[in-house]
Amino acid sequence: MIAYDKAGSVFALREGAELLVHDGPSEGPLWKKMLDAQIIGLGADGDQIAAITSTGTVTWFGAKSGELGDTGKVDGKVEHAKFLGAKTCVAATGSTIVVVDKGGTKTLAEHGARAIAVRPDGGVCAWNNGELVQIVGGERSVTAFGNIVSALAWHPEGFWLVGAQNKILKWDGSTAPTHVTQVPDVEEIQHIAACDKAVAFTWDDHYVAEMSWPKKDTLGDLMYPERKVEGIDFGPWPWLGVALDLGDANKHNLDAPSRLHRSDTHPGREHHSWLVRVGGGGSEDEDKGKAPQRAAAPPAREEPPAADNPGQAIVGLVIIAAIGILIYFLVK
Repeated sequence: MIAYDKAGSVFALREGAELLVHDGPSEGPLWKKMLDAQIIGLGADGDQIAAITSTGTVTWFGAKSGELGDTGKVDGKVEHAKFLGAKTCVAATGSTIVVVDKGGTKTLAEHGARAIAVRPDGGVCAWNNGELVQIVGGERSVTAFGNIVSALAWHPEGFWLVGAQNKILKWDGSTAPTHVTQVPDVEEIQHIAACDKAVAFTWDDHYVAEMSWPKKDTLGDLMYPERKVEGIDFGPWPWLGVALDLGDANKHNLDAPSRLHRSDTHPGREHHSWLVRVGGGGSEDEDKGKAPQRAAAPPAREEPPAADNPGQAIVGLVIIAAIGILIYFLVK
């Protein structure tokens, strides 16, 4: 899971109940906190970091300092949650969808959700029991949609992106969803993120694809044979943040797909290395079946660079394919 400030100042990760916050430009560690239970949702902006745990505890912190701020509470076990920046959280329990901010908690729906998303004006999209539901300003609209929805996201052009099995569709909040793209031989789209220039999505725990919008040309792709992808979020263009298990992350530059940066390790935490294949403008058919290879890479930094440093670019073995470039990195 990752929450990436849209201005790029910070990003937040999690491992279980531990909240891990990093400087955006340098990827260096800023602070960490152990919360009361598994973290279900994260929010980030230049001023605040926010987190909600499975117990329903919502906590706000200073973005750079980690200073404890306000707290809130959701009744019941939280199953899914999304933040609007770091100010407002929409959370789904087994029986309700609620919105919580520093002013309190308000119930939006008397049912839960398998997937949930929020848009800049506070409007909410959820999928529950065969229905896509949109709630905006107290008004509710519903479209029957029997396919299981595993991911939702708001697109800044004014529609919801819906991940259902191996397809991504667009939904205007009232009519039937329409096709955007499809990934062959995939069981489930797991995460979707969007900005005005691109859409990114993940599948099968190990794969990330990034396509331009609205042309839908391939910008890049990532494959992690040894690690699990736990979330994606756009920061300032051209960076996509990719959260991995064990509290690590990469930042992928979509203007220059061979540029891949990693989060630095917090003091006192185990340092991890991992293998990742980086593709730029290639096709999935070209990539299929090509095993990643280990390559030399710079050692991890002991000290994070100054904020104006462009970050740690990880260098590896470059293989020229018929279409695009595939790069195999051992991220240290």
